[in-house]
Amino acid sequence: MISHAAGRPWRRTIIWFALLAGSLYGAAVVLAWYLAYQDEPFPCDTIMLVMGGDQSRRDQGAVDLAAAGFSRKIIVPAYNRVCSTDMPNWPESVRFPYQKCRPANVNPTALYTNTSYKNVENTHLEVLMARNMMKELGLKSAIFVSSPYHLRRIKIICDRVFEGGVRLGYRPSRDENPHTWTWFFHWDEIRWVLTESVKIIYFLYYYRSDHLSLRPG
Repeated sequence: MISHAAGRPWRRTIIWFALLAGSLYGAAVVLAWYLAYQDEPFPCDTIMLVMGGDQSRRDQGAVDLAAAGFSRKIIVPAYNRVCSTDMPNWPESVRFPYQKCRPANVNPTALYTNTSYKNVENTHLEVLMARNMMKELGLKSAIFVSSPYHLRRIKIICDRVFEGGVRLGYRPSRDENPHTWTWFFHWDEIRWVLTESVKIIYFLYYYRSDHLSLRPG
């Protein structure tokens, strides 16, 4: 009689390899879905436009929300600018470097030159500036617009920076549909997923360890 026992280790190896590959694939998909956070848009006081390398798409995403009637105002925190749909040069004003938007009555100098924020990453600074501008302008709701994989980090920061009584939403840039099921086959998305994962960990680390006074106040 011929024994088949010798073949069983190979069978077990194949099964374990398939389970490992499936687990890694599932973890990769879950990570991409986690990062690509978004809310349904809602009528709000302002749209917050966050800076990034794909800025033209972000600009257009903000303009699309305003054109759809979700807000009459777009704020660019990094440039301390406010763009309104009633401006004569709308929507051309919502274009980098936003010189046709009017300056907001908020002084960012103290925030950007404060040595307590020397380790703070740019997105964190933008959210802090957005919070200050909303306070100064008396705004209670906003939708943040950025790249899809950037939105989870923005939400994590906002959850720690904004106080209660403010409603926030998050929407991706125009024409950006991440391949959350197959992102590891697209170099741009590999870069986004990996860098955003590292930056989230970095933010949570320095936010906890430095004990900075970054909470509302």
